[in-house]
Amino acid sequence: MLVAGIDPGREGFITVLDSLSCRGWILKLRYCQKKILQYEDIELLPKIDICFVEQVHGRGGWAAKANFGLGSYYGQIKMALNLYGFECRDVLPKTWVNHFSDTKGSTKHRTLEAYKKIFKHAPIKPRVVMGEEKYNNNLIDSLMIALYGYNQIGLKTRKWVFNYVN
Repeated sequence: MLVAGIDPGREGFITVLDSLSCRGWILKLRYCQKKILQYEDIELLPKIDICFVEQVHGRGGWAAKANFGLGSYYGQIKMALNLYGFECRDVLPKTWVNHFSDTKGSTKHRTLEAYKKIFKHAPIKPRVVMGEEKYNNNLIDSLMIALYGYNQIGLKTRKWVFNYVN
């Protein structure tokens, strides 16, 4: 069974987990949007059984362009998934974060903490910026959303081998 976790947005990612081969694919959403919405290279994405998409909301205080941009990406993703007949479930950020972490603190901190606990030999390495480790939160979010979905449909967490498609 193929389960996808999608963190929408301009810098978002898609993570696909395959329960049979224990393989995972991590794809930049910008790459996928270009290809999916132009109906090219569809075979790159395997036939996904179910998608879990982070439900995004605009925020007061943001510029109108930022809110509409976020809504546009989210709408494009949902449209493409529906066109190809993928089953989609929207997931609120608090729902999937609370599934992995019951501590207090910011969502980013809790997600990173849960990621490091689950993946002791991290498939996603941090980059070092001025001596400090920086993780790509969007990439980790897509991975954790996929893992949340994987657990929600009753599959057990396993050891994964990941391919990162740039």
